[in-house]
Amino acid sequence: MKKNKRIAMMGAIALTAAMSFSGCTSEEEVNNPNYNPETGEVLTSFVFNVSTSNTPTGTRMTAANTQANVTSANGFRGIANAELLTFKQTAGSALADGKTVSIPLAADKHFAFGTVIGANKLDPVNGDASTDVTKSHRVIELSLPTETNTLVCYGKAIKTGTDMEQGKITWNVSDNLANTSFSLCRIVPTTAEASNPLIYEDAFMQYENLMANVLTQIVNSGVKAGTTFNFGSESMTLASDLNWGDYVNISSDLQISPKTVAPLDPTGNTPMCALGEILGETFTTFNTIYPNELRAGSGSSIAYMIKDIMVVVNNVINANPVSIQEVVAQGVASAIKATIETYFDAENDYAW
Repeated sequence: MKKNKRIAMMGAIALTAAMSFSGCTSEEEVNNPNYNPETGEVLTSFVFNVSTSNTPTGTRMTAANTQANVTSANGFRGIANAELLTFKQTAGSALADGKTVSIPLAADKHFAFGTVIGANKLDPVNGDASTDVTKSHRVIELSLPTETNTLVCYGKAIKTGTDMEQGKITWNVSDNLANTSFSLCRIVPTTAEASNPLIYEDAFMQYENLMANVLTQIVNSGVKAGTTFNFGSESMTLASDLNWGDYVNISSDLQISPKTVAPLDPTGNTPMCALGEILGETFTTFNTIYPNELRAGSGSSIAYMIKDIMVVVNNVINANPVSIQEVVAQGVASAIKATIETYFDAENDYAW
Protein backbone atom coordinates (compact mmCIF):
# COMPACT_ATOMS: atom_id res chain seq x y z
CA MET A 1 0.00 0.00 0.00
CA LYS A 2 3.03 2.23 0.36
CA LYS A 3 3.90 1.85 -3.31
CA ASN A 4 2.94 4.71 -5.60
CA LYS A 5 0.97 3.81 -8.69
CA ARG A 6 2.07 5.79 -11.66
CA ILE A 7 0.48 6.83 -14.89
CA ALA A 8 2.86 7.62 -17.76
CA MET A 9 2.24 10.81 -19.67
CA MET A 10 3.81 12.18 -22.85
CA GLY A 11 6.55 14.75 -22.33
CA ALA A 12 6.63 18.15 -23.98
CA ILE A 13 8.40 18.37 -27.30
CA ALA A 14 9.83 21.61 -28.68
CA LEU A 15 9.45 21.69 -32.45
CA THR A 16 11.11 24.10 -34.83
CA ALA A 17 11.04 24.14 -38.60
CA ALA A 18 13.19 26.18 -40.94
CA MET A 19 10.99 26.82 -43.95
CA SER A 20 11.15 29.10 -46.93
CA PHE A 21 8.49 28.46 -49.55
CA SER A 22 8.20 29.99 -53.01
CA GLY A 23 6.82 28.90 -56.34
CA CYS A 24 7.82 29.62 -59.95
CA THR A 25 5.20 31.11 -62.23
CA SER A 26 7.35 32.39 -65.10
CA GLU A 27 10.87 32.18 -66.48
CA GLU A 28 11.54 35.72 -65.26
CA GLU A 29 11.18 34.71 -61.63
CA VAL A 30 14.11 33.33 -59.64
CA ASN A 31 14.17 29.54 -59.84
CA ASN A 32 14.09 27.73 -56.45
CA PRO A 33 15.81 24.35 -56.83
CA ASN A 34 13.86 23.03 -53.85
CA TYR A 35 10.49 23.77 -55.42
CA ASN A 36 8.60 21.09 -57.36
CA PRO A 37 6.09 22.82 -59.68
CA GLU A 38 4.32 19.54 -60.42
CA THR A 39 3.35 18.96 -56.79
CA GLY A 40 3.40 22.55 -55.56
CA GLU A 41 5.71 21.52 -52.73
CA VAL A 42 9.04 22.73 -51.37
CA LEU A 43 11.78 20.49 -49.98
CA THR A 44 12.76 21.77 -46.55
CA SER A 45 14.60 20.65 -43.43
CA PHE A 46 12.39 19.92 -40.46
CA VAL A 47 14.31 20.06 -37.17
CA PHE A 48 12.78 17.74 -34.56
CA ASN A 49 14.21 19.23 -31.36
CA VAL A 50 13.71 17.58 -27.94
CA SER A 51 14.30 19.28 -24.61
CA THR A 52 15.28 16.83 -21.87
CA SER A 53 16.46 19.21 -19.16
CA ASN A 54 13.01 19.95 -17.75
CA THR A 55 12.56 18.38 -14.33
CA PRO A 56 8.93 17.17 -14.20
CA THR A 57 6.63 19.29 -12.04
CA GLY A 58 2.95 18.81 -11.33
CA THR A 59 3.14 15.16 -12.27
CA ARG A 60 3.38 11.84 -10.49
CA MET A 61 5.85 10.54 -13.06
CA THR A 62 9.50 9.86 -12.44
CA ALA A 63 12.17 11.69 -14.44
CA ALA A 64 12.80 8.42 -16.28
CA ASN A 65 9.17 8.15 -17.38
CA THR A 66 8.92 11.78 -18.51
CA GLN A 67 12.31 11.47 -20.24
CA ALA A 68 13.67 14.42 -18.29
CA ASN A 69 17.29 14.70 -17.18
CA VAL A 70 18.46 12.04 -19.63
CA THR A 71 21.85 10.53 -18.82
CA SER A 72 23.79 7.55 -20.07
CA ALA A 73 22.60 5.60 -17.03
CA ASN A 74 19.00 6.76 -17.44
CA GLY A 75 18.64 6.37 -21.18
CA PHE A 76 16.23 8.23 -23.42
CA ARG A 77 13.20 6.04 -24.08
CA GLY A 78 12.76 7.29 -27.61
CA ILE A 79 9.74 8.61 -29.50
CA ALA A 80 7.54 6.37 -31.64
CA ASN A 81 4.22 6.80 -33.46
CA ALA A 82 5.44 10.23 -34.56
CA GLU A 83 3.03 11.95 -36.93
CA LEU A 84 3.20 15.42 -38.47
CA LEU A 85 0.24 17.31 -39.93
CA THR A 86 0.60 20.45 -42.07
CA PHE A 87 -1.95 23.25 -42.44
CA LYS A 88 -2.48 26.46 -44.38
CA GLN A 89 -4.26 28.87 -42.08
CA THR A 90 -5.47 31.71 -44.26
CA ALA A 91 -4.85 35.33 -43.42
CA GLY A 92 -7.59 36.80 -41.29
CA SER A 93 -8.60 33.48 -39.76
CA ALA A 94 -8.66 33.11 -35.98
CA LEU A 95 -5.12 33.01 -34.59
CA ALA A 96 -3.58 32.22 -37.97
CA ASP A 97 -0.11 32.85 -36.62
CA GLY A 98 1.46 29.44 -37.17
CA LYS A 99 1.45 28.78 -33.43
CA THR A 100 -2.18 27.99 -32.67
CA VAL A 101 -4.91 25.89 -34.25
CA SER A 102 -8.09 27.28 -32.76
CA ILE A 103 -10.65 25.29 -34.76
CA PRO A 104 -10.78 21.71 -36.11
CA LEU A 105 -9.03 21.62 -39.47
CA ALA A 106 -8.29 19.03 -42.11
CA ALA A 107 -4.57 18.65 -42.75
CA ASP A 108 -3.12 19.42 -46.16
CA LYS A 109 -0.55 16.69 -45.68
CA HIS A 110 0.00 13.95 -43.10
CA PHE A 111 3.41 12.41 -42.45
CA ALA A 112 3.70 9.17 -40.44
CA PHE A 113 7.31 8.94 -39.24
CA GLY A 114 6.96 5.91 -36.99
CA THR A 115 9.95 5.94 -34.64
CA VAL A 116 11.43 9.40 -35.06
CA ILE A 117 14.12 8.92 -32.39
CA GLY A 118 15.04 5.44 -31.20
CA ALA A 119 15.64 4.28 -27.65
CA ASN A 120 18.96 5.56 -26.27
CA LYS A 121 19.55 7.57 -29.45
CA LEU A 122 19.58 10.89 -27.63
CA ASP A 123 22.19 11.85 -25.05
CA PRO A 124 22.50 15.58 -24.20
CA VAL A 125 25.93 15.02 -22.62
CA ASN A 126 27.68 12.42 -24.74
CA GLY A 127 25.80 12.73 -28.01
CA ASP A 128 27.97 12.99 -31.12
CA ALA A 129 26.84 14.23 -34.53
CA SER A 130 29.23 11.77 -36.18
CA THR A 131 27.28 8.83 -34.68
CA ASP A 132 23.63 7.83 -34.58
CA VAL A 133 23.31 9.23 -31.03
CA THR A 134 22.35 12.91 -31.11
CA LYS A 135 22.57 15.48 -28.35
CA SER A 136 19.11 16.98 -28.81
CA HIS A 137 17.59 16.79 -32.28
CA ARG A 138 17.09 15.06 -35.57
CA VAL A 139 16.82 16.73 -38.97
CA ILE A 140 14.23 15.33 -41.38
CA GLU A 141 13.91 16.30 -45.02
CA LEU A 142 10.29 16.98 -45.96
CA SER A 143 8.37 18.18 -48.99
CA LEU A 144 5.77 20.63 -47.70
CA PRO A 145 2.98 22.33 -49.65
CA THR A 146 3.68 25.99 -50.37
CA GLU A 147 2.05 28.50 -48.01
CA THR A 148 2.17 25.97 -45.18
CA ASN A 149 2.28 28.03 -42.00
CA THR A 150 1.25 25.63 -39.21
CA LEU A 151 2.58 22.23 -38.15
CA VAL A 152 1.08 19.88 -35.56
CA CYS A 153 3.16 16.96 -34.33
CA TYR A 154 2.27 13.98 -32.13
CA GLY A 155 4.46 11.26 -30.68
CA LYS A 156 4.59 8.67 -27.89
CA ALA A 157 7.43 7.58 -25.68
CA ILE A 158 8.58 4.07 -26.48
CA LYS A 159 7.14 1.84 -23.78
CA THR A 160 9.69 0.02 -21.68
CA GLY A 161 7.59 -0.96 -18.65
CA THR A 162 4.20 -2.29 -17.67
CA ASP A 163 0.89 -0.45 -17.88
CA MET A 164 1.00 -0.01 -14.11
CA GLU A 165 4.46 1.59 -14.30
CA GLN A 166 4.05 3.76 -17.39
CA GLY A 167 0.34 3.88 -18.09
CA LYS A 168 -1.66 3.21 -21.22
CA ILE A 169 -3.54 5.47 -23.63
CA THR A 170 -5.72 5.19 -26.70
CA TRP A 171 -4.10 6.76 -29.76
CA ASN A 172 -6.09 8.01 -32.73
CA VAL A 173 -4.45 10.58 -35.03
CA SER A 174 -6.56 11.56 -38.03
CA ASP A 175 -6.01 13.84 -41.01
CA ASN A 176 -8.84 15.90 -39.52
CA LEU A 177 -8.16 17.32 -36.06
CA ALA A 178 -11.84 16.95 -35.22
CA ASN A 179 -11.37 13.18 -35.34
CA THR A 180 -8.06 13.07 -33.46
CA SER A 181 -8.38 11.85 -29.90
CA PHE A 182 -6.42 10.45 -26.97
CA SER A 183 -7.61 9.07 -23.67
CA LEU A 184 -6.18 7.38 -20.59
CA CYS A 185 -6.93 3.69 -20.21
CA ARG A 186 -7.59 2.04 -16.88
CA ILE A 187 -4.59 0.25 -15.51
CA VAL A 188 -6.24 -1.53 -12.60
CA PRO A 189 -5.79 -5.24 -13.34
CA THR A 190 -8.82 -7.16 -14.56
CA THR A 191 -8.29 -9.68 -11.80
CA ALA A 192 -7.33 -9.14 -8.19
CA GLU A 193 -6.31 -12.78 -7.88
CA ALA A 194 -5.66 -15.33 -10.57
CA SER A 195 -8.18 -17.68 -8.95
CA ASN A 196 -10.85 -15.00 -8.49
CA PRO A 197 -11.57 -13.09 -11.72
CA LEU A 198 -12.94 -9.58 -11.24
CA ILE A 199 -14.04 -6.92 -13.71
CA TYR A 200 -12.29 -3.54 -13.73
CA GLU A 201 -14.87 -1.90 -11.51
CA ASP A 202 -14.64 -4.58 -8.83
CA ALA A 203 -10.86 -4.44 -8.75
CA PHE A 204 -10.92 -0.65 -8.62
CA MET A 205 -13.44 -0.74 -5.78
CA GLN A 206 -10.98 -2.76 -3.72
CA TYR A 207 -8.49 0.12 -3.89
CA GLU A 208 -11.24 2.66 -3.25
CA ASN A 209 -12.55 0.81 -0.19
CA LEU A 210 -9.02 0.38 1.13
CA MET A 211 -8.36 4.13 0.94
CA ALA A 212 -11.75 4.94 2.46
CA ASN A 213 -11.17 2.57 5.38
CA VAL A 214 -7.72 3.99 6.08
CA LEU A 215 -8.97 7.59 6.04
CA THR A 216 -11.88 6.60 8.30
CA GLN A 217 -9.42 5.06 10.76
CA ILE A 218 -7.51 8.35 10.82
CA VAL A 219 -10.53 10.58 11.55
CA ASN A 220 -11.64 8.15 14.27
CA SER A 221 -8.24 8.26 16.00
CA GLY A 222 -8.36 9.04 19.70
CA VAL A 223 -7.71 7.94 23.26
CA LYS A 224 -9.70 5.38 25.23
CA ALA A 225 -11.88 5.86 28.28
CA GLY A 226 -9.93 5.46 31.51
CA THR A 227 -6.83 7.20 30.14
CA THR A 228 -5.40 9.62 32.70
CA PHE A 229 -3.71 12.93 31.85
CA ASN A 230 -1.70 15.10 34.20
CA PHE A 231 -0.75 18.77 34.17
CA GLY A 232 1.15 19.88 37.21
CA SER A 233 -0.98 18.98 40.20
CA GLU A 234 -4.11 18.66 38.04
CA SER A 235 -5.29 15.25 36.82
CA MET A 236 -8.05 14.15 34.43
CA THR A 237 -9.27 10.61 33.73
CA LEU A 238 -11.49 10.25 30.67
CA ALA A 239 -14.94 8.89 31.44
CA SER A 240 -15.46 7.95 27.76
CA ASP A 241 -13.49 7.65 24.56
CA LEU A 242 -12.24 10.91 23.07
CA ASN A 243 -11.74 10.94 19.28
CA TRP A 244 -10.53 13.57 16.86
CA GLY A 245 -14.09 14.10 15.68
CA ASP A 246 -15.11 15.21 19.19
CA TYR A 247 -13.39 18.52 18.46
CA VAL A 248 -15.96 19.48 15.81
CA ASN A 249 -19.70 19.84 15.40
CA ILE A 250 -21.41 17.97 12.55
CA SER A 251 -24.86 19.27 11.63
CA SER A 252 -27.78 17.25 10.32
CA ASP A 253 -26.85 18.28 6.77
CA LEU A 254 -23.26 17.11 7.41
CA GLN A 255 -21.75 20.58 7.67
CA ILE A 256 -18.59 20.46 9.82
CA SER A 257 -17.41 23.28 12.10
CA PRO A 258 -14.86 23.45 14.95
CA LYS A 259 -16.26 23.35 18.48
CA THR A 260 -15.84 26.39 20.69
CA VAL A 261 -16.11 24.51 24.00
CA ALA A 262 -13.92 21.73 25.33
CA PRO A 263 -15.00 18.18 24.40
CA LEU A 264 -16.53 15.92 27.08
CA ASP A 265 -17.44 18.94 29.20
CA PRO A 266 -21.01 18.29 30.41
CA THR A 267 -21.46 21.91 31.52
CA GLY A 268 -20.46 23.38 28.17
CA ASN A 269 -18.73 26.21 30.01
CA THR A 270 -15.07 25.34 29.41
CA PRO A 271 -13.73 27.22 26.37
CA MET A 272 -11.87 25.20 23.77
CA CYS A 273 -8.12 25.36 24.37
CA ALA A 274 -5.76 26.65 21.67
CA LEU A 275 -4.42 23.21 20.72
CA GLY A 276 -7.97 21.87 20.63
CA GLU A 277 -8.93 24.66 18.23
CA ILE A 278 -6.09 23.59 15.93
CA LEU A 279 -7.34 19.98 15.94
CA GLY A 280 -10.88 21.16 15.19
CA GLU A 281 -9.81 23.43 12.34
CA THR A 282 -7.63 20.70 10.84
CA PHE A 283 -10.43 18.11 11.03
CA THR A 284 -12.83 20.57 9.36
CA THR A 285 -10.42 21.36 6.54
CA PHE A 286 -9.53 17.69 6.04
CA ASN A 287 -13.15 16.59 5.72
CA THR A 288 -14.85 19.52 3.98
CA ILE A 289 -15.02 19.85 0.19
CA TYR A 290 -16.16 23.35 -0.67
CA PRO A 291 -18.19 24.45 -3.74
CA ASN A 292 -16.10 24.44 -6.92
CA GLU A 293 -13.30 22.58 -5.14
CA LEU A 294 -11.87 19.48 -6.81
CA ARG A 295 -9.65 17.08 -4.88
CA ALA A 296 -7.49 14.47 -6.55
CA GLY A 297 -7.96 10.95 -5.25
CA SER A 298 -4.67 9.48 -6.38
CA GLY A 299 -2.32 7.80 -3.94
CA SER A 300 0.27 10.58 -4.25
CA SER A 301 -2.35 13.31 -3.77
CA ILE A 302 -3.55 11.67 -0.57
CA ALA A 303 0.06 11.35 0.57
CA TYR A 304 0.53 15.11 0.08
CA MET A 305 -2.59 15.77 2.15
CA ILE A 306 -1.41 13.43 4.92
CA LYS A 307 1.98 15.14 4.92
CA ASP A 308 0.25 18.50 5.46
CA ILE A 309 -1.83 17.06 8.30
CA MET A 310 1.27 15.67 9.95
CA VAL A 311 2.88 19.12 10.01
CA VAL A 312 -0.06 20.35 12.11
CA VAL A 313 -0.24 17.23 14.27
CA ASN A 314 3.47 17.37 15.10
CA ASN A 315 3.16 21.05 16.00
CA VAL A 316 0.40 20.18 18.47
CA ILE A 317 2.41 17.30 19.95
CA ASN A 318 5.54 19.42 20.37
CA ALA A 319 3.80 22.50 21.79
CA ASN A 320 4.16 23.57 25.44
CA PRO A 321 0.74 22.93 27.01
CA VAL A 322 -0.74 25.59 29.28
CA SER A 323 -3.69 23.59 30.62
CA ILE A 324 -4.94 20.06 31.26
CA GLN A 325 -7.19 20.41 28.18
CA GLU A 326 -4.12 21.02 26.01
CA VAL A 327 -2.43 17.94 27.45
CA VAL A 328 -5.52 15.96 26.46
CA ALA A 329 -5.40 17.51 22.94
CA GLN A 330 -1.78 16.39 22.66
CA GLY A 331 -2.85 12.86 23.58
CA VAL A 332 -5.39 12.89 20.74
CA ALA A 333 -2.76 14.29 18.35
CA SER A 334 -0.39 11.46 19.32
CA ALA A 335 -3.14 8.94 18.54
CA ILE A 336 -3.69 10.55 15.12
CA LYS A 337 0.03 10.33 14.40
CA ALA A 338 0.17 6.67 15.43
CA THR A 339 -2.73 5.80 13.11
CA ILE A 340 -1.26 7.68 10.16
CA GLU A 341 2.16 6.09 10.55
CA THR A 342 0.53 2.65 10.63
CA TYR A 343 -0.56 3.09 7.02
CA PHE A 344 1.82 5.70 5.57
CA ASP A 345 5.61 5.68 5.28
CA ALA A 346 6.81 8.60 7.42
CA GLU A 347 10.36 8.21 6.11
CA ASN A 348 9.21 8.46 2.48
CA ASP A 349 7.02 11.59 2.53
CA TYR A 350 4.06 9.54 3.80
CA ALA A 351 3.75 7.51 0.62
CA TRP A 352 1.42 4.54 0.59
